[in-house]
Order: sequence, then C-alpha cells, then structure tokens
Amino acid sequence: MIIGTRYLSKKFYFHIIFPQRMKAMLFIIFALICFVSANELLEKELKVVNDKLKDKNLPKEERKMLEFHKTEIMKAINKKVEAKNMKVTTKLVQTVKKGTKSNKK
Repeated sequence: MIIGTRYLSKKFYFHIIFPQRMKAMLFIIFALICFVSANELLEKELKVVNDKLKDKNLPKEERKMLEFHKTEIMKAINKKVEAKNMKVTTKLVQTVKKGTKSNKK
C-alpha cells in the first residue's frame, strides 16, 4: 500500500510540474515573438508617419499631432536599443569578471 501511494504521489507531482514548465516555455517564446514584432511595427509606423509628414498640404494641428507621434515612436525605439545595449554590457562585464576570477585561481 505504501509503494502504491508513493508511486501515485510521484506521478501526480510530475503531472503538476510538467504543464507549468510547458507554460513557462510557451510564455518565453510568445514574449520573444512579441518583442521582434514590436520592433518591426514601430519601424513601419515611423515610415508611415514620415510619409504623411512629407505632404505639405497638412493642416497645422494634424502636423503637430504627427510630429508628436513621431517623437514618441523614436523614444520607444531608443528605449529598446538602450535596453538591448544594457544586456550586452552586463554580459561583457560578467565574462570579464569570470575571466579575472579564473586568472586568480
């Protein structure tokens, strides 16, 4: 009887953990897809705004609104670039620290 309960508890535990891991993996993949598509969408939106701003017959209010929209898009792109650069610099610092630790040994 004890062997049977141990077997059932291990099996039950595995079934609880496996879907959580699967959900985590799917969430990571979804986040990566959203990040890539967000960059592409920002670039496309910036092109559309630039094309609209080339039109000289735009009313003043609409031109101001488009210029504000353009600056907001540029800020978002710059934030993404800065975040990407921060990840790269932290990785470089970590590798340098690892290299110095291995040299000390």
